[in-house]
Amino acid sequence: MSELRDLIEAAASDVDTYKNHNPEAARKWINKVLSAGKLGGIGDDRIEYITISGGMVEIGTSYSVRSCHQTAEHSFPEHVLDDEDPIDAVSAWAWGERVAKAEEKVKKARADLKHAEEALAEALAS
Repeated sequence: MSELRDLIEAAASDVDTYKNHNPEAARKWINKVLSAGKLGGIGDDRIEYITISGGMVEIGTSYSVRSCHQTAEHSFPEHVLDDEDPIDAVSAWAWGERVAKAEEKVKKARADLKHAEEALAEALAS
């Protein structure tokens, strides 16, 4: 096991066990990993849960602004915890995710354009 995995698993246990937890070392790494993947960050938000399941690390946070409770969820692949360079691993994964989403949007836009052109041709023909 890697040091990062041990740190995150210990933080997850602390969050589940203690009412007033403060996994500061884990928070620093979580922020680094999320930032490297352009996935946001947790800043000083309260960590509500950390789960590792289904190949993903999921982190739930909360904070309050002017008595308005806010929550956020962040996730990244579990393999990042065991990689020699977790920053590069999450960056590569996040880049692949952004490319896949952009490709999907382009595919949908092309299909929409095709349908719109067919509808226009049909409208002009009638």
